[in-house]
Amino acid sequence: MPACALRCGEVGASLPVAPLRPAAWLIAAVACSVPAIARAFPVESPSAPATTDGGGTEAGTAANGAANGTGNGGEAAAVPTPEGATHQITPQAGGGLPSGPGWTIQPRVDIQEIFNDNIFATQTDRRYDFETVIAPGISIGADTRRLQARLEYDPTAEIYARTSSENNVGQNVAATGLLTIVPDELFLDARAYATQQVLNGGVSPNQNNFFTTGRSGPTSNLFINNNQLTQTYSYSLSPYVTHRFGDTGTLQAGVSYSQTIFGSGATIPSNSVFGSQALAGTTQTSTEEYAKFTTGPRFGRILNQALFDSTQQTGTGGSGDFHHTLGIDEIDYAFTREIAGIVDFGGEDLSFAGTPPIHITDVVWDVGARLTPNPDSTITVRYGHHEGINSFFLDATYAVTARTTIYANYSEGLSTDTGEIVNNLDQAAINPYGQTINAETGAPLLINNGFFGLTGNLYRQKSLSLTSTTALDRDSISLSVMYQNQKEVSAVPGSPSGSTDGTIGTVSWQHQLTPVTFGTVYADYGIRSFSGTPSETQNLFDASAAVTHIFTESLTGIAQYTFTNSHSNLPGNSYFQNVFLVGLHKAF
Repeated sequence: MPACALRCGEVGASLPVAPLRPAAWLIAAVACSVPAIARAFPVESPSAPATTDGGGTEAGTAANGAANGTGNGGEAAAVPTPEGATHQITPQAGGGLPSGPGWTIQPRVDIQEIFNDNIFATQTDRRYDFETVIAPGISIGADTRRLQARLEYDPTAEIYARTSSENNVGQNVAATGLLTIVPDELFLDARAYATQQVLNGGVSPNQNNFFTTGRSGPTSNLFINNNQLTQTYSYSLSPYVTHRFGDTGTLQAGVSYSQTIFGSGATIPSNSVFGSQALAGTTQTSTEEYAKFTTGPRFGRILNQALFDSTQQTGTGGSGDFHHTLGIDEIDYAFTREIAGIVDFGGEDLSFAGTPPIHITDVVWDVGARLTPNPDSTITVRYGHHEGINSFFLDATYAVTARTTIYANYSEGLSTDTGEIVNNLDQAAINPYGQTINAETGAPLLINNGFFGLTGNLYRQKSLSLTSTTALDRDSISLSVMYQNQKEVSAVPGSPSGSTDGTIGTVSWQHQLTPVTFGTVYADYGIRSFSGTPSETQNLFDASAAVTHIFTESLTGIAQYTFTNSHSNLPGNSYFQNVFLVGLHKAF
């Protein structure tokens, strides 16, 4: 279950700070019992205080108390705030949506001028051009009795002076919402995401996340050949009901419908072995039905959860049909406020229509522990049997000091790249600056990592991510490493047959030069390899520096330089690129 930030059994430890949104702890457990190939599931509403949930805030607090060993509704462990997720650099002006009750609407516009000395990102056909970028945008926040929602919309127009074939309009959306239809009983979770993606990957995941004029939300890949970009849309709708049986427990049941749509027209270079052009012009649809019962404070230190979940996925073109049915029962026991044990047992049936076809009917089980060394830290370690293999799982948020936090996650399981997009979207919240973060931990969250590439194949995947963030008085410093190993299990038509392995590390630093001027630098280095016919190894180095200046409360300027060097063992797949950018951001 590589895309899961949590796994079944963690819910007792990772309950959000009260007030609890509708059964977020329940949803987290369900989400991580389902492989990333078919996750389409509501996670808590991201950006506003909750309405009363079906189990009630009381029920959630009591469950957390049991997990912490109090047995009578102890305090929830503190979750890092979104503003603490400094890995994604905090903008200085015009980038934060004010919080508060009711509706908040903030329009804006970005205008940028770019010089790129290699617009096609090629080794031999180097062509320079000047590019004008016009990006109007809007942030909308809702915090009412019935609705908590957040929308970031940034259409981006790119106009080239010399190469009109590169002109492009990209749609960028990040949205989450929770609608209370019947208080305490019936809810609708909705979320959406849109961006332009490079199917064959090989680009820095940070290149357009660190620098925009005053904010850091969804942006187009401004430095990439537009012929390689595919417009991608993903959305989900998840109605569900909850009912509380006093202090005995809470029942939640619902359905979810989601789609991921890849636009047509994108091309992958003919000599590239990464990614799958067959995904262009395809649609993946997932439906899910689930029911879960979680015990309440009556049982003291014991938290028992029984889950049934069934997911079906169908696709057109470059993806395989999939179904997964899971039944599992889990017991958490709080030995102390700092230590809890986890045991679960059940069964699953899973199939994937690729070559060869995959069908797994097997038991599932886990044993593990959850540690809470301080109020801002949670460490969950598990070992178990899922999707036909024994695997290890780690999810940790550790506050080293009040200023430094370390996030770590390791998981193994079956996965598809398209399922990862839906999975990450369902875990996402949006912080005040338009950045996507993990709703449970506040850690930075990329909906899709542009470095590894996308195919429709089924993989046995190992994923590791480590991030350290430090927030000082005038500085924000971040270190991160991401590792992904994909061993092909089943292939679909049009996707390259083989396995991939990749690692990328990033360091970033933001410094306040004056009260109104900020400097930001980042660098990353990555290496990825494809084991197939032919095989390929790519090395990527990417570095950038920017100065941001606040002219007024609503007007910000930026000057930026970016250097990219990509080297491949295959002829024609290497290139280097220099990009200069100046821009203005105006908030209204």
